[in-house]
Amino acid sequence: MGKDEFGRGFPLARDGIGGLNMPVITIETTELTKEQKSRIVDLFTRNASEITGIPEQAFTIIFHEIPRENFGVGRVLLSEIKD
Repeated sequence: MGKDEFGRGFPLARDGIGGLNMPVITIETTELTKEQKSRIVDLFTRNASEITGIPEQAFTIIFHEIPRENFGVGRVLLSEIKD
């Protein structure tokens, strides 16, 4: 049994072959606001839990924010593209 941030227990999902299923969702993106990250965490966790049947508390979401000057698309740095 796992524990959430409030110390409440929750069943750990099994992967079908005897192991625990503790999924990690990694998001690589340019800079986001705290509000945007909060919304992504809420929606991704809720939807992934619904789809997989794994409890929401088992999910971890990690953001890797890449500065626009370190992100190139189609031979152009994102920092050079006007929003």
